[in-house]
Amino acid sequence: PQSDEQLLYAVDLAARYNFPQLKLYFMVGQPTETEADVEAIADLVLAVRRRFSRNLTINATPYVPKAHTTFQWAAMLPVETLEARVKYLERRLQPAGVAVRSDSPAWAAVEGTLARGDRRLGRVLVRMRRATLREWQRALKAEGVSQEDYLRERSLDEPLPWSVVDTGVSQAYLTWDLRRALQGALTPVCPPAGCLKCNVCDRAWAFRATGVPTGL
Repeated sequence: PQSDEQLLYAVDLAARYNFPQLKLYFMVGQPTETEADVEAIADLVLAVRRRFSRNLTINATPYVPKAHTTFQWAAMLPVETLEARVKYLERRLQPAGVAVRSDSPAWAAVEGTLARGDRRLGRVLVRMRRATLREWQRALKAEGVSQEDYLRERSLDEPLPWSVVDTGVSQAYLTWDLRRALQGALTPVCPPAGCLKCNVCDRAWAFRATGVPTGL
């Protein structure tokens, strides 16, 4: 991962070579995130502002847990919490002339519901007459489906609707990576070749060597 010092060095270069603008991307609402982490985002952006006087924009995107990823079991933060954290960044940064952009937390919750949904959501989507938040809530209620049920934390032994799809990455690897993430440990990047940890490269290399798919 890049350190703050490396990022600020890049900002110094952008200022030196007269870049007209900079845009920084962040996520808010990741698992284990605290208010101190959001404060750290503001502090880092203000450090960038002290080095870069021209147009500066940040995008603070709500984090959405996705199926077939390490955080597929994690809860998504409530919309109200995400909104509060984005507003905090606006209060800290807009007086310094930093534009703060963010995707809608309410729509991010819809994305989170669809990303880890099951077949019941098919009936919800069929009921919708237009793509609005009000219509989404109406269709959920009509089908007796709770959005919060999809956004909650899931236990590691709970059956997952998307487990019928095999991406090649083993569940054992994802749970191992989840435990490391919750401990704040970094997982090394994938090596160029030969790693067998998650099973994807194992299958790919076997196929290239033999022409026969494995794991079927």
